Amino acid sequence: MKIKEYIIMAFSNLRKRRARTFLTAFAVSIGVMLIITMLSLGKGVENLIINSLEEFNTVNKISLLPKDYEKPKEGDESTLDADDDINLKSEYKVITEDVLEKIAKREEIKDIVVEVSADAKELRIGEKRVKINGFSGIDMNYNIYSDLTLQSARKKENDEKLPLLLGGDLIKNPQSNEAVVTESLMKKLGFNKADEILGKEIDIISDRSQSGIKEDPLITKVEIVGVVNGKVDSSESLFTSIVVSDEVNKFLNRNDKYIYEKTGPSNVSVNVKNAEDVKTINDYIKEELGYDTFSMEGIAEIIKVVFTVIKTFLAIGGVIILLVASLGVINTMFMAIYERTRSIGVMKAVGASSSDIKSIFLVESGTIGFLGGILGTVFSIINIQLVKTIAIMMLKSKGIEDIEFLKDIFISPVSICVITILFSIIITVFAGLYPSSRAAKLNPIEAIRHE
Repeated sequence: MKIKEYIIMAFSNLRKRRARTFLTAFAVSIGVMLIITMLSLGKGVENLIINSLEEFNTVNKISLLPKDYEKPKEGDESTLDADDDINLKSEYKVITEDVLEKIAKREEIKDIVVEVSADAKELRIGEKRVKINGFSGIDMNYNIYSDLTLQSARKKENDEKLPLLLGGDLIKNPQSNEAVVTESLMKKLGFNKADEILGKEIDIISDRSQSGIKEDPLITKVEIVGVVNGKVDSSESLFTSIVVSDEVNKFLNRNDKYIYEKTGPSNVSVNVKNAEDVKTINDYIKEELGYDTFSMEGIAEIIKVVFTVIKTFLAIGGVIILLVASLGVINTMFMAIYERTRSIGVMKAVGASSSDIKSIFLVESGTIGFLGGILGTVFSIINIQLVKTIAIMMLKSKGIEDIEFLKDIFISPVSICVITILFSIIITVFAGLYPSSRAAKLNPIEAIRHE
């Protein structure tokens, strides 16, 4: 007999007992539904987190820390054992221009952003005062923003021509008192358009008063020369030349020990072209240059491992239900054999081999698995859409309108559906092995006599 004949016969036999076939397939479908739903939601949440990291280019970014990197020694209680990468005894180490040049020359590097943090309490323009949490002095030998940041914003907004600046220009003269503000800070200062604030002078107010001892603050005047697009950077940030940040740091520390020339940058963002090269550059900076680093690359890998474990445990629940459902398949097959004992005898008497009989029942059990798999897939899609609808309603009731991220969570990957259906077929075929073997071993003469 051919496989086509087995399939036709299997569907014909199962149709004769529709209710029993449906109930058995339904039990299988519950397990399939759970596996697909859990794996899909797990994969969706994982994709959301990983895509969020990639969207903001945090996976491609390495923060170079002004700390001496020492590989922790075995048995040193002051260390953490996360890949032997963090030493709590790290000491401050100046990031020199020579180090920056070595990194920038690497072919894997896209660009570098070099900043110096400076403290400030307020900005003032006319009578308007705005609280801030410090600002950044930018080394103009390097980018103020990474090209990857701009590319990410353009991709997010689906606009390849999205500009970095709404108006004006970047700081050109490193010795000037020029400044660039983000769109959010511009609006906080009381301006709605870039043209309105460009060329205006604002006061950066730095205060070193402490413990009740009042001192006159330092007021540093800067001219706004550019406004950063809020779609590129939504924060409330102020960027100045190194001259301005040095002036503020000298005032706050009462000496010139903490100027850029002596302490180097407080923050360096090394942006790598390809995410797969992040580990290489990370290791180079640590092992060859001797500086500590921080990157999301390792965290992204940990996230993937954690979600793999979670998805595995969730899927196990569905597998257990499938295994329980397979007992129903075994029972159904035994009942079918009992009901068709005489017809099995007749088939053997007219020339059907034991392997033919076995194949017929294996195809029947596999068909139940296939039907259960299809039914479970439909249930899982309905289930996921139902959960999505409830999630949307709950978020909107809380006043959250931006729900675009949900499309990454509530998905049913075709690969997961296909693999789960195949798995349910395999499980039910295995469940049908014993009953089909019993059917194949029936004596044709005794089977024909069976009433």
